[in-house]
Amino acid sequence: MATTCDVCNKGTSHGRTISSNVSAAWAKRAPKKNRTFKANVRRATITLAGQAIRLDICTRCLRTLAKTS
Repeated sequence: MATTCDVCNKGTSHGRTISSNVSAAWAKRAPKKNRTFKANVRRATITLAGQAIRLDICTRCLRTLAKTS
């Protein structure tokens, strides 16, 4: 499966997962794990200028195209 959108080039980004607790002292020693955020990419067939084109497209772009066309 593709990891980047062919329309907007949205791809994988990196961040952290931090366990939360109410105590302020807990926040200093909370376990922090690195993780990746992957784009929600689908394979869709889109009609442009009378031709069917198959693209790997993120759901945000797919939704926008459905609204505008």
